[in-house]
Amino acid sequence: MITHAEQYLIRQISRKKIRSQERLFLVEGDKIVSELIRLIPGTPYKINMLAGLREWITLHEKSWSNIPERIEIISENELKRLSHLSTPNQVMALVALPEQTAWPAITEKDLILALDHVQDPGNTGTLIRLADWFGLNGVFGSAQTADFFSPKVVQASMGSIFRMNLLKGNIEEWIRKLPKEIPVTGTNLDGEDIYTADLPAGGVILMGNESRGLNPRLNPFIRQHVRIPSFNYGESSGESLNISLAAAIVCSEFRRRKTASAG
Repeated sequence: MITHAEQYLIRQISRKKIRSQERLFLVEGDKIVSELIRLIPGTPYKINMLAGLREWITLHEKSWSNIPERIEIISENELKRLSHLSTPNQVMALVALPEQTAWPAITEKDLILALDHVQDPGNTGTLIRLADWFGLNGVFGSAQTADFFSPKVVQASMGSIFRMNLLKGNIEEWIRKLPKEIPVTGTNLDGEDIYTADLPAGGVILMGNESRGLNPRLNPFIRQHVRIPSFNYGESSGESLNISLAAAIVCSEFRRRKTASAG
């Protein structure tokens, strides 16, 4: 049985303060929880409690390797009362926040996405998903970037959050400590055309705030600025791309170049 205190915790877990105090975050939905329970033993994403419909638990109970500390069978009405989704799914889980660790050693061949002041949780989760899709080595977020473990970010990541190296902190300090041979590429409307620019094989792709772009304070750390050109030459062309779309194009071009040079 889920206690009243636990119900209150689940309802309040969208608040970063609560997540930090309890060292827990919420995962919801069949797809993401299915990935969670299949993580290898020893994963930092330990399941404190899994609560789901009886049919879901019966269907999956023999397939998981990441064993929950507790399993609770709940009704559809209970799930609706507790869920943060507009359309509640069949299952949710309270999961231990992983400990913040030092970033693995970075080489020139690695490709990392760094987010400065990306505040929208949906964008942040989608960017983590993109980094996973394009085989990046991790995502770094500035202190002002949306919390990686908020319910909306977790949901938008669609499970990629479990597969990526994730780190948050002071972005200037982090870049300053990078090995000097690691190039930093920034996205900027005044930068070089990404399709004709001489891109490095790896390094850091730096994306800025959704409306303001990159903070000028980061310019001293950026070796190269690139832009995505518009191919609409009419007077009514759009002003800019959504950050997630822009990141997808930039990551794709980096990976295309690497594949072409390897061939």
